Amino acid sequence: MLVLLLWQAIKLFFTEYYGAVWGKDSNQIGVKIINPNGIQQNFIDGLLEYCDASALGCQKYVCHGLCDIEKLAAIADLLPEGVGQIDHIPGPTGSSFSGSGSISTQATVAMQVNRLKEKYPELTGKGIKIGIIANSFDLGKERNRTATTMQDDIASGDIPADVTILRESSFDIDSFFFNDEGRATAQVIHDIVPDAKLFFYTGFLPGLFAESIKALVAEGCDVIVDDVRSDGLEPIFQMGPTGKAANDAAEENGVAYFTVARNLGTNSWESRGYKKTKCPDIDEFEEYESCFDFGDGNPFQSLRVRAPGRVALYWSDPWTSISGPPGPQTDLDLFLFDAPNIYRPSKNRNNELGDAVEWIPVTRPDHQIVIAKRSGPDPDYIKWVCRTAVSSNPPANSATLTGTGQAPSIVAVGAAFEKQVFGQLAKQSFTSLGGIPFLFDESGNRLEQELILKQPRLVGPDGSYTTFYDKVLDETAPVFGLDPRQSKSTPPRFIGTSCAAPNVAAVAALLIQAISDKEGDRRQLKKGRNKKKKGKTSKKEKKDLELPFSVYQALEDTAIDMDEPGYDFFTGYGFVNALAAVEKIVEGGGSDVLFEDFLFPVLAFF
Repeated sequence: MLVLLLWQAIKLFFTEYYGAVWGKDSNQIGVKIINPNGIQQNFIDGLLEYCDASALGCQKYVCHGLCDIEKLAAIADLLPEGVGQIDHIPGPTGSSFSGSGSISTQATVAMQVNRLKEKYPELTGKGIKIGIIANSFDLGKERNRTATTMQDDIASGDIPADVTILRESSFDIDSFFFNDEGRATAQVIHDIVPDAKLFFYTGFLPGLFAESIKALVAEGCDVIVDDVRSDGLEPIFQMGPTGKAANDAAEENGVAYFTVARNLGTNSWESRGYKKTKCPDIDEFEEYESCFDFGDGNPFQSLRVRAPGRVALYWSDPWTSISGPPGPQTDLDLFLFDAPNIYRPSKNRNNELGDAVEWIPVTRPDHQIVIAKRSGPDPDYIKWVCRTAVSSNPPANSATLTGTGQAPSIVAVGAAFEKQVFGQLAKQSFTSLGGIPFLFDESGNRLEQELILKQPRLVGPDGSYTTFYDKVLDETAPVFGLDPRQSKSTPPRFIGTSCAAPNVAAVAALLIQAISDKEGDRRQLKKGRNKKKKGKTSKKEKKDLELPFSVYQALEDTAIDMDEPGYDFFTGYGFVNALAAVEKIVEGGGSDVLFEDFLFPVLAFF
């Protein structure tokens, strides 16, 4: 009994301290394993002795997975002597995140889909395949997280009967994470394109995210929409493996790829340059060269959070797990002070031959942050992101759009509440700000000039009704001019960019069907991109209709401008207008209407 209690205490410590993913009744912990010499098959074979084969995903220099905590020493023995790292990875956090069946959505009106279908009744998504990547699809009710099941929603007509589940989340992990956001996404899409064929593949674990994209491409999906994020697991200053997989899906297979802009607002602090000051007068800081000066020689930054989460710190060095050695040249560490002399360090490890990132859970409302430099040159760009931040001093007021949304050939989508069809367009306060620059290429070389992609590109409606997912709002409040007397007993609303992205992805499916009907076999349209020469393209060069870029361009050209005139990093090119986009394709599209190259001048960088 004593051994059992001790083991449970150890598991509780690691769970709270590292935010790691644990099996409820097993010894599994989420890990990232970096091998600077490259991942070979014999290394993977060795890992399979200690890790869950169904949860293991490997790229060129890194593997992510669920592994037995008692076997971490054995896993370390598989790495080259003196190099390589095994890091705990944070578990996925809860989401901040018309039509068919028993629940209708106002998004069809907000995006002019209702008018579109009056004019083009044949556009129903017929013949279009849409892939969904989210946490789970049909696990919520059995784990007491949702009110309905997949079969309930099929019976009510809220999702099609022929949804294909390529892979469900079946890991022995805390049931909190299985809220079936994939099925809510399917309901949103089905409202707009009831005849589309839907596929689901879990992206719950970081090592499986890129694999899920490839699996959906292999199924011939025309559109893919994802909603999987976890700060600290992929770089922000160079493209990560999921961004590359999404980019390849668009570039090489013509897939229209949509992702969430995220719901972080401006919950990020950053500094161009490293300002030095003395570290706190505590023994542990004696091994550090300096600490960051947050103003007037103060090494502390206050942070208030609204809920538990984590702070992820990044700086301007390439990641070994992405581009191989030499990796980071600077070693930074992150400390959270809960009270004077009561503090917690991040992983306190050497970042050399590892990744330029540190993260630490936030568990109390108020903290003090310290950023300490152990060795190496001063970084010229440092940045932290915290999903649950409320305020900080100096203030957090910087870009937060990260992950797949930083890939050049995909579309990140911001959110505006769908009720605004009756009033003035305004973005959701939480929709993430874009503008984080790429500093390094995929080989880890510093770019001659920073590359800032125009992401998000579009805004879509959120707040769509579902049978079970997210929030039941007080519909009696006078929001956007609506009658305050409407019934309070309404279905749950799907809030966040997690809802906006599938709404826009469904409109893209309508455009692809329109292109297919007009131009013939859409697969023929995809072949041109494969033959495209890499490198800079003349801005004056024009293209015929081409998937997915003509779809993106039509959506952008017809979007309703929001916020600042023209493009801005909160709302992109504006709110999607489905009718105008389809009219551009059907009535003005085809071989006689040409589109400028969607990627100019980005191709020069990739």
